Amino acid sequence: MTVGPAIGPAIGPASKPLSAPANPASNSAATAADDWAKAQMLVRAGSNDEAEPLLRRVVESQPTAVAPRQALVGLLLGSRRFAEAIPVLKVGVQRVPQQTGWAMNLARLHVDAGDYASAWEALAIGLPHAQQQADYLAFAGTVLQRIDRSVDAATQYQAALRLRPEEARWWVGLGIALDAAGHPVDAKTAFRRAKAMGGYSSEMARYIDQKLQ
Repeated sequence: MTVGPAIGPAIGPASKPLSAPANPASNSAATAADDWAKAQMLVRAGSNDEAEPLLRRVVESQPTAVAPRQALVGLLLGSRRFAEAIPVLKVGVQRVPQQTGWAMNLARLHVDAGDYASAWEALAIGLPHAQQQADYLAFAGTVLQRIDRSVDAATQYQAALRLRPEEARWWVGLGIALDAAGHPVDAKTAFRRAKAMGGYSSEMARYIDQKLQ
């Protein structure tokens, strides 16, 4: 998961006449920078409970700041507070879609809850930024297959396999998607590729043999 810069350029003391009105945006950025610095020290000291409200305040005022949101997500996932992590990740995916790791994490949380439709919604946002990420594409294929979008699932598996053709499990996934999409001949070709590679469970081997009969 890519982690970018904390908030932005370093923020120094304001330089303006005492009579000048305060700039709310500047004050907000300064407060966020201060909160982020304090939160980092608290996390390093193991004081996550004290760091959390500071991190939440930072991501609310600076929603596109990557590192603070990443820190908050890590804190929530690390303490297995998955339901609380979902909205934090969702805002992050919407505001910074190029952070594809967030979309993957959000989608996995939805999958764990059995909500494949929401998992695909998350993955779809990051998909334009993940065209060279084989794991992302294959995961998208898996999720699409679970919501009965077999043609789209096959497309994502094919894209993943162009990047990593040695992944037998993805050839199996492609075979399943093609078979469901009404392309049995192409599906068998995919299953044969998977069978030739090996490296999967005995249960999967039996499934492949069954599909090749």
